[in-house]
Amino acid sequence: MARFAGRRLRTILCALGELRLQRAYYHCAHCGQGFFPRDRALGVEDSYLSPGVQRMVGVVGAAVSFVEGAGLLRELAGLTVSARQVERDAERLGAQAARFERDDSQPPASAAASTMYLGQDGTGVPMRPEALRGRVGKQADGSAKTREMKLCTVWTAQDRDADGRPTRDPG
Repeated sequence: MARFAGRRLRTILCALGELRLQRAYYHCAHCGQGFFPRDRALGVEDSYLSPGVQRMVGVVGAAVSFVEGAGLLRELAGLTVSARQVERDAERLGAQAARFERDDSQPPASAAASTMYLGQDGTGVPMRPEALRGRVGKQADGSAKTREMKLCTVWTAQDRDADGRPTRDPG
């Protein structure tokens, strides 16, 4: 079991500049590992860059060379990030994206349905007076008491019920 082992100072680079944080440090005597729960919560376990700056680095790292990316971050956001750091974070983000795409891949689609159905409807939803100010309505005086809510559904139906009506496919 990890026990509190004091507080540690860390500097994180965020979109508005450097941020100095005191974080609680926990250490497990059994396994010898330590960790900072706040780093995990803030998304800075693997980098001194905040998640927002990591996204910026990912964009410039994917669009231009790492050296140019570091220059763009300095010019556009006033952030000093080395070309090597842009490279490390861009490659780490690229590996995460590749894992996500691999792990989140969908099974092959089944054969396309021969017919797709579309259902749509609209209805008046009662609203508070402040949400209706300036709205033209169907009342005799031209005022509105409702706003229209629209709904559209799309589905396939390969099977029919006993009366021959289409029955919605699962999913």
